[in-house]
Amino acid sequence: MTLRTFIEYHFGSMKGMNEKMNWVSQQCNRYYHKTPERFMLYCADIRNHTNCEVEDLVEMITHRRNEINEVLEKKSGGMKAMREASDKIKLASDV
Repeated sequence: MTLRTFIEYHFGSMKGMNEKMNWVSQQCNRYYHKTPERFMLYCADIRNHTNCEVEDLVEMITHRRNEINEVLEKKSGGMKAMREASDKIKLASDV
């Protein structure tokens, strides 16, 4: 099960998780999209609401962190390739 599926199954939505966990608006959304490792700070509370094992939570959180890292690597790799191509075009036009 993915972290997103877990959240939707147990809380209905990210907004529902915010409400049940007494978090501020958009906190779950920010954690999910930018810093999923922050969910680990609340593993005990999440476990109390869901009866899910902490090991399973950690696995889902780690998987989500890896997904974000892969996307960031692809984005930075794409930008690097575009910069290199741009530099080659500049060099070719200087000749």
